[in-house]
Amino acid sequence: MPRLSVSELRSGMTLARAIVNANGMVILPEGTELTAELLDRVSGMSVDTVYVKGQSVGSVEKEAMLQKLDRQFRKVEELPYMAHIKDIMKDHMRGL
Repeated sequence: MPRLSVSELRSGMTLARAIVNANGMVILPEGTELTAELLDRVSGMSVDTVYVKGQSVGSVEKEAMLQKLDRQFRKVEELPYMAHIKDIMKDHMRGL
């Protein structure tokens, strides 16, 4: 589920999460297919990023990064805290 800036949104994309305003009010619900009219509406609001359905563009690169991280920590993950640091980095990378 990619997270895109409002400027990257295109007609036909489907929201993976609802868009809510600062007060927690739902502007557009999850599952809404974006149209040109809705894109104009969203761009006029104080919304920075939106989650859309689909595979992230960098998902293949992300898997390669996770594998590289495993290789880099292989020799040191038995040291105190190194496995914990590796887990923190993996969680962060998965969230990108």
